[in-house]
Amino acid sequence: MRAALPRRVLVPLVLWWAALVGFYLVCVGPVSWWEVLVGGCAAGLAAAGGRVLREAVRLHHGGRGAAHWLSVLLHWPTTLLREQWLLLRVLLAVVRRGRGGDLGRIDRVCVPPGTDVAWASLVLSATAGTCVLGAEAGGPREPGVLLVHRLADRPSALEELMTSPGDRSAEGDR
Repeated sequence: MRAALPRRVLVPLVLWWAALVGFYLVCVGPVSWWEVLVGGCAAGLAAAGGRVLREAVRLHHGGRGAAHWLSVLLHWPTTLLREQWLLLRVLLAVVRRGRGGDLGRIDRVCVPPGTDVAWASLVLSATAGTCVLGAEAGGPREPGVLLVHRLADRPSALEELMTSPGDRSAEGDR
């Protein structure tokens, strides 16, 4: 005989199912029993699919949890604005001097074991002041390594969230 689903799995499924059925009923208006049955089944499939997707994301991103990824998402806009301003200042300095000068540095940074380096590369490269030049995938217990070019002298708050603390080695100024 198969064991019952744990409460931590069952409660969110039931809550999502109820919310989706309620949303369906509000959107459709007066319904027949057949439409309620179809909506309930579709909501059940959607809730189960959401649970599977949540588990896949948790495993794919190193099991660091939703709070960590929410924090990354919340830091991204401020990092983007800060690095846009930094890029503008660097470009104005290059225009004034007529040639390039100190245009950032290249460092090796480690992402925590189990975190997908492609995901970390996407998040870090989506800002103006950081560009991932190369990536080496780690294993379930080994950290991945990113070769990062950044305009700023020190890592942004977003980079500090995405990488392992203290695992930075300078390749030198470029």
